[in-house]
Amino acid sequence: GSNYDYALIRYNTNGSLDTSFNGTGIRTYNLTGNDFGYGVAIRSSDGRIFLTGSSNVGVDSQLALLNFNSDGSSGGPTFSSTYNYTGWDDSGKSVVIQSDGKILVGGYYHNDFVVIRFASNMSVDSGFGTSGITQISLVGYSYGYGLGTQSNGKILLGGVTVPSTGSADFAVVRLTTNGTLDPTFDTGILNGQSSYNRGGVGIVMDADVNLQDPELDAANNYNGSTLTLARHGGASANDQFTGSGTLTLTGGNVSVAGTGVGTYTQSGGTLSIAFNANATSALADSVAQQIAYSNNAEALGASIQIDWTFNDGNTGSQGAGGALSATGSTTVTIAAITLTTGSATSITSNSATLGGKVNPNGLATTAQFDYGLTTAYGSTASVTLSPNNGTTDQIVSAAISGLSPGTTYHYRLSATNSQSSSTGNDAQFQTLKLDQTITVTTPAPATAVYNTQFTVAATASSGLTVTYSSGIPLVCTNVNSGATFTMVSVSGSGTCIVQYDQAGNPNYNAAPRVTNSTTAQKANPNVTAWPTASTITYGQTLASSTLSGGAGTPAGGFAFTTPTAKPNATGLQPVTYTPTDTVNYNSASGTINVTVNKANPSVTTWPTASAITYGQTLASSTLSGGVATPAGGFAFTTPSTKPNATGLQPVTYTPTDTVNYNPTNGTVSVTVNKASQTLTVINANVKFGTVTSNPGGIVCGTTCSANFPGDSTVILTAIPVNGYEFSIWGGACSGYGYSCTVTMSKAQTVTAKFAVFKIHQPAWKRVIKSILHK
Repeated sequence: GSNYDYALIRYNTNGSLDTSFNGTGIRTYNLTGNDFGYGVAIRSSDGRIFLTGSSNVGVDSQLALLNFNSDGSSGGPTFSSTYNYTGWDDSGKSVVIQSDGKILVGGYYHNDFVVIRFASNMSVDSGFGTSGITQISLVGYSYGYGLGTQSNGKILLGGVTVPSTGSADFAVVRLTTNGTLDPTFDTGILNGQSSYNRGGVGIVMDADVNLQDPELDAANNYNGSTLTLARHGGASANDQFTGSGTLTLTGGNVSVAGTGVGTYTQSGGTLSIAFNANATSALADSVAQQIAYSNNAEALGASIQIDWTFNDGNTGSQGAGGALSATGSTTVTIAAITLTTGSATSITSNSATLGGKVNPNGLATTAQFDYGLTTAYGSTASVTLSPNNGTTDQIVSAAISGLSPGTTYHYRLSATNSQSSSTGNDAQFQTLKLDQTITVTTPAPATAVYNTQFTVAATASSGLTVTYSSGIPLVCTNVNSGATFTMVSVSGSGTCIVQYDQAGNPNYNAAPRVTNSTTAQKANPNVTAWPTASTITYGQTLASSTLSGGAGTPAGGFAFTTPTAKPNATGLQPVTYTPTDTVNYNSASGTINVTVNKANPSVTTWPTASAITYGQTLASSTLSGGVATPAGGFAFTTPSTKPNATGLQPVTYTPTDTVNYNPTNGTVSVTVNKASQTLTVINANVKFGTVTSNPGGIVCGTTCSANFPGDSTVILTAIPVNGYEFSIWGGACSGYGYSCTVTMSKAQTVTAKFAVFKIHQPAWKRVIKSILHK
């Protein structure tokens, strides 16, 4: 193409091109039109390369700073910044990387030295100089070329100054780390910068300037030398120079502390001082250091540069070369409107009072507060200055309203006059938030059963959403601050605390918390099938019955409600279902049928039975004795039975309580006697004697027949009356004795005979008869 471009070239240590750099060793870049690169620096922390120079924009050139990666590629989406500060030719000549990674660029714009500092990300460092830039005005046209930093961080910029007449001079300035001129650098030079309030008293322009001339200093006499001061670019009649301190300029005479050191003229804004023989080096310096400047005109710019010209007045006594001159300049800053943004007071949710100070510095000025949600402001509130052209600070305020609650507002003072506009520092305040309350529209119920849910509702006076929470999560919970609560336990306090909150927002304070309480109640279990009970016997408790089957939720168990009860009969009995979780569940009650069988009585002693006679029924036998429980009675099971012989016969014990007890059977021994037999005695002659029986029953003469137990033995005895004797037995008995024995195995008949006693019988017959009767 036809334009010049920036170029970076990297070489190997042997002087050959380093092709690892951009592939060729060369990196070119076109910014605008013709580009010229002058200074390059590498940041050690990341290897990035910074290039400064100038780029043509129309007929002007702009200072430029570009950055590249260590391999020559562009250093990011924003890889260059250009600054054109005056509309004149600007250029960066040198770039230096500070130890903290910030970038310094030195050069010039128009006719002044300039130093710009960038943050490590290429943004202008507003904490340096004025908005990142320090501009230094020297004599005539000044161009900065070389930039460096000292070990203490101070910054040096060297270059050249070209006065309007004469030859160019070297120039070096030093800045502090924050970008201001360092007054400790060559304290003898003309470097004063002063601020003048319009209409105010004169101000000293440079209190430490020195006039230096080797020959005059050697003679300690500045006689014949001159010092001239006038505005740069042409004198102005509004500029006034006066003495201050011990310096007086009166009636054309110049004196220091009463010593006349020369004469002066002041015309059209130019002050010329001619020193006399009394002007020693010190007195000449004292004159220069006490010259004051003032100006009563309104048409002033932001600053005025006063040029100083010192001429040694050499006429030959100081050597060859004639009179020589030295020039310098001071800058008098015309004090602009001074503003201080103060505090905001009387802040409410929608209003505030803004405060501050304004000094018009002698010009008719209008002022206002700018305010808004950002530093773009957008709204204004005017203030009243009285007088509006005063030279002292005036306390001002403005009440503003219609603000949003809980909102941060930016504000500042701003003022304007015919010469300039000024703005104060930005300040902030926050309006008060509005209070809000919560109204519960659907409160928590007074009670709620375990494992059930309920829903609450509430509104906030702000219209913001109310959130809900559980004060006792052990008892009740909700999910994601929702309005539905679940009763999860009855344990602990047993109370669910529902909390209603509204946390507020930038416009509203948090609402006071509202709470409701709900008493947790145990749930009732669900019994889907009651169990069945095993049979018990009268007298047993329900604990003897086994429950089986049954179903209920939650898990639990069935049991008789009154396990010690002894039912009287089959019927419904109370049963309780008790869940395993007794903390959260009640018990459930029901009834089931329990079959109660009759009990068997306990016989400890069976009775005894009286004997009967063969042919008699058991009813003829009497039962006696016998012990049994409960109370009851013994009876022959088959009372109509006629036993054949002695033996065991069935007996039934029947309790009186036949409802709850069964009868029980046993046996007793019953003696069965044989049936009685009839014994008949035939007394052949009742007149001669009587027959008796043992056992008794027969007394024959009167009773000659009697019944005797079968198989029993009956002894019959014959008893003759006097004069008679027994004769003989017949039938079942035989013989002649007075007695006989009869076995009653059957009905028996015995005959007894008596005879007349024969006294005259022979003795031997009587003896034999007697033996026979025995």
